[in-house]
Amino acid sequence: MRPASPWTRALLAAGVLLLVVLRVPFLAQQPFEVDVGNFMLAVADFDVAQHRPHPPGYFLYVMIVRMLAAVTGDAHAALVWFAAAAGALAAVPTWLLARQFLDRQGALWAVALCLFNPASWFYSCVGLASITELLWTPWVLWFLVAGARGERRSLVWGSLLLGLAGGFRQNLLVFLAPCWFFAVWHCPGSWRHRGAATALLLGGVSCWFVPTMIDTGGLAAYRAANAFLADSMAQSCVFLSPVAGEVAANLVRFASSAVVALGLAGLLGLGLAVLRWRRLPWQRDGASLLAVAVAAPLLFFVAVYFHKKAYVLVLLAPASIMAVAGLRTLRRPVWAPAVLLLTLAVHQLVFFTLPPVGQVAARGDGFLVPHENLPAVPRLGRHLLMLDLATLRDQDRRTACVRAAVDAALVLHPDLVLVVPEGELITARVADALWPRTAVWTFAGGDDGEVARLLHGDTVMLPRGELQRTLAAVPSLWVLEANPELAGRLQQLGAARLEAAVPMLLRPPGP
Repeated sequence: MRPASPWTRALLAAGVLLLVVLRVPFLAQQPFEVDVGNFMLAVADFDVAQHRPHPPGYFLYVMIVRMLAAVTGDAHAALVWFAAAAGALAAVPTWLLARQFLDRQGALWAVALCLFNPASWFYSCVGLASITELLWTPWVLWFLVAGARGERRSLVWGSLLLGLAGGFRQNLLVFLAPCWFFAVWHCPGSWRHRGAATALLLGGVSCWFVPTMIDTGGLAAYRAANAFLADSMAQSCVFLSPVAGEVAANLVRFASSAVVALGLAGLLGLGLAVLRWRRLPWQRDGASLLAVAVAAPLLFFVAVYFHKKAYVLVLLAPASIMAVAGLRTLRRPVWAPAVLLLTLAVHQLVFFTLPPVGQVAARGDGFLVPHENLPAVPRLGRHLLMLDLATLRDQDRRTACVRAAVDAALVLHPDLVLVVPEGELITARVADALWPRTAVWTFAGGDDGEVARLLHGDTVMLPRGELQRTLAAVPSLWVLEANPELAGRLQQLGAARLEAAVPMLLRPPGP
């Protein structure tokens, strides 16, 4: 592994700085979704059993954000600034990895395809741990490729980095484990080096796994907190006894995400790379490892589970490199840059010009039609529109309206409780992160079953009658953007609409 020249290092540093500057104007001003709320709560008190953050837990990610929050004074600001930095820094390992297989021009195309697509843009602007996959995947692969080519020291350091990367996103361990085994097997070294690589991998894992177990309350509590993940995957896993609708939804989510994130150049280039593997213009030593890095998550997403578009970030770097190599097998040399330029132009149009996702479900009175109630075509439209700047800005606007209204109501009613039914844009977890000293209640549809009360980051399940007694004693503010039927019933009971921009109802105490 040859070190980069001083000129290359200077250009990479300037590129990273430019990428950060480009992202700053588009950073989310408000918590975007439930997982952001979970991370905000975790910055104050890490406990996976209480979904601070949500399982499987992201200990090293949370600890770094906690240090940044000590500087910014705000957990959400620390989250989005870290996202911008991680998205920009991904340019360095993506370039280094690409240069193992492509010339300078090809590596530049791969970096552009990887970083200037709607998924990379979007998740560099919101405070989610998913963006770290864009950073750590090419870093780990860069070391492992060198290890597979015989550089034993690179294999050892890559093993440590893979173990530590699991503290940011545990799925990196799962998806990159086949690459690690490939590199260990092909590295022409002694068992001593393989043993050192294994020991450092386990040491890196222990750096976050042990404190996660301690803060969660032990292995039993950790396994209980993760039980819902196994149940969710079982419903769409084609190898278990899946629910047909869940399998179809899983495939739609993955297909729409792949189309938006990879675009024409990515999909066409990958197809050509597979069909013309022996004609690819790169060094073949280590290229199989790159293919494994794409195939492992691809198989999992198609056959087991794909929940949100951020998951596609784990394969963007290796897929972009393979796509550029595949496009270079086209007969005319001008075709590859033409397809890449067209794809990059479409990517920018998608992110900067598409309408907000809420527009598809808007009713015209401020309420939104719940996603599950939309017809098939509008629902597919929402899948395709979820990664654009307008969606981010629309969520910022809605959340800002809710925050202003709640803050004003709390001044008049200090004993106010917030009620956020499930399925709303501002979730109960986000509300708990924004108003940690105010009780937040949430429940699913129907009149039976338990409800949840969130306070100071802790969630307690209670009988529904407990919520009814609370509402009879203190005023409540209901956030009901996606539940107009419940809003209508509350208005019949005397609740007043508090905010025109986002449907919220202030209900006085009563039966």
